[in-house]
Amino acid sequence: MKENDELIEITKFLMESIFNAKGLVIEDEIRKYENDEIKKIIGLVLEHYGGNISHEFLIHIRNIIFEYNINDWKEIVNSMEHNKPFGMDSIISFFHFHTNSIPNSIINLAKINSSICNYYNSTTNESQLMFNNLIYNRIGLTNKDKSKLMNYSC
Repeated sequence: MKENDELIEITKFLMESIFNAKGLVIEDEIRKYENDEIKKIIGLVLEHYGGNISHEFLIHIRNIIFEYNINDWKEIVNSMEHNKPFGMDSIISFFHFHTNSIPNSIINLAKINSSICNYYNSTTNESQLMFNNLIYNRIGLTNKDKSKLMNYSC
């Protein structure tokens, strides 16, 4: 396993590639690393970047996360050392905005109550849906990819 500083540099490189639209296939790049390293990189993205850019990262590597179950997400959360609440919020908002549901397993992992989920349910709006479509189009998601993403649960 690579050292934490090296994984941070890899994470920065991957995120800069997304920011600068370098045409790098993020999923191909991240598959070069061991599974534990991939989970650590995901944790770093979620807790350091958060929000829409972390969602875009997860969508880039959707075929990897489609393989993940709740135990994998627990490992990702456990790998977070900098800002676990922000990282957890990023996970919850990803599931809400891109899969149309927050699985009970994620709710239990986050140790949150339904009032937080109600907040997310009240925040979906036309502009968020338009923004999601911009991300999907930029990444080149097919209708099949979108459907699979919308139906993903762990």
